[in-house]
Amino acid sequence: MERKHILQTIGLFGIVGIGLGLSGYITLDFMQATFVQDTEADSFMRGIGQLMVLLAALQTSFVTFLLGSVVATATGLSNARASGSLRSSILGSGVAATIGFPIMVSVAIAIMLLALDLGGGGGGGGSQQVAPGIDWLDVGISLATLCVPTGLVGAGAGFVGYNLHDNQ
Repeated sequence: MERKHILQTIGLFGIVGIGLGLSGYITLDFMQATFVQDTEADSFMRGIGQLMVLLAALQTSFVTFLLGSVVATATGLSNARASGSLRSSILGSGVAATIGFPIMVSVAIAIMLLALDLGGGGGGGGSQQVAPGIDWLDVGISLATLCVPTGLVGAGAGFVGYNLHDNQ
């Protein structure tokens, strides 16, 4: 498989990440406006609203992670047509999925985080942490670990796609 196809596949993961991120942004922004920013709601109802927004953020992030294998399958099957050999189909699709997946997830979650109102009221002048209490090293290790199955799915799809298209 040519380098061009690998880069296009990585770019496709990024494009899917933008789409997922924008969908998540719109959803979270709507939920915040509807359930949290109601000035007439008491603090208990605002708390329930914040919980709903956080659950929606968790669910949207979870879907983003799950879609990695779906995108890896679709791109692996598609790239198999362009491959000159079974080996290049497997390696190219696997490498592209392994590199593209963290790009997709990072882009999607970064866009979704823009929607979350993490401000804590006026005054103070202190800086706000985007996600207090999160160990970003652990997040990075987990994301890198999740790249392995996604890459394997991409490689498997490259194998199946090459054999389905009978490129021999």
